[in-house]
Amino acid sequence: MMNKNYFLLFILICQSFVLSAQSGKQKKADKLYDNFAYTKAIDIYRELLAEGYNKDHNQRKLADSYLHLRHPEKAVVLYAEVVQQPEITNMPRFCVGCESMKPPGNGYKNISRKEKMKTS
Repeated sequence: MMNKNYFLLFILICQSFVLSAQSGKQKKADKLYDNFAYTKAIDIYRELLAEGYNKDHNQRKLADSYLHLRHPEKAVVLYAEVVQQPEITNMPRFCVGCESMKPPGNGYKNISRKEKMKTS
């Protein structure tokens, strides 16, 4: 009985170390993002997504990072998943941002500002 309690305590302690490590990575990635170090933040956001940690937040930040670095092709793939998340709060900025990133004559439908506002 005593060994079982020690084993459960050991598991609990190990789990807390893993969670604090992921939380530390999250803070570091967010700080890099806030300091405009998008390339470094991307690496950490990718790691966190691979671990499945805070998926919604990290997916949005990763997509935003690609958008800031002018990689709309990568950002659009991530935003396609982001728009299916239940808590979308920044949709108008996203629509305007993607429209401004499109190169002219790339085959996308040209959407007027009025139509953008209807979809958001």
